Amino acid sequence: IFHPFDGFWQLKNDKQNSTKNAVFVVLAVLAVNILSRQFTGFVFNYQYAERLDIFREIRNVILPFVIFCAGNWSVTTLTDGEGSFKDIFTSTAYAMIPLIIITVPSIILSNVFTMEEGAYLAFLGTVSFAWMIFLIFAGNLTIHQFTVSKALFNLILTIISMGCIIFILLIFFSLFQQILGFVISIYNELSYRI
Repeated sequence: IFHPFDGFWQLKNDKQNSTKNAVFVVLAVLAVNILSRQFTGFVFNYQYAERLDIFREIRNVILPFVIFCAGNWSVTTLTDGEGSFKDIFTSTAYAMIPLIIITVPSIILSNVFTMEEGAYLAFLGTVSFAWMIFLIFAGNLTIHQFTVSKALFNLILTIISMGCIIFILLIFFSLFQQILGFVISIYNELSYRI
């Protein structure tokens, strides 16, 4: 976290990338996100705690993570990146650690801060997000052996490919829903006729 280039270099070259640890980090980010939703002080929590939907929380954390990994892998395959999908998966998961480190104290502080001190919580959220983005950039730079400009270009292409993946998934689910509706209407029609 504090020496990202050395850490990502060791992750790739010393084969210190553990998929189990990466999955644990992603699940910890999910747990911290749920805890934040439930236990943030009422002054700063704009969501109803009793309306917690675990599937929405999974969709908001794990789905973007998986889509980013798939998009980055597909782009770096075309742009001569040297990292494997496992390298991308673990480096992106490890880059999310600042969300855990900063969100937990933010939850605690949100219960004692007043509305006027809310700027400090917003600052902590911005720092954790910026730190995560920097670590993702450092991971891409190191794992794929890119230059700075090529890594930036790669991240822009990754964002575009994420949009394409989401678009294709929406089309697929819309088509599946229409086919399912068609099959159900045929079944209903046949059941009324018989």
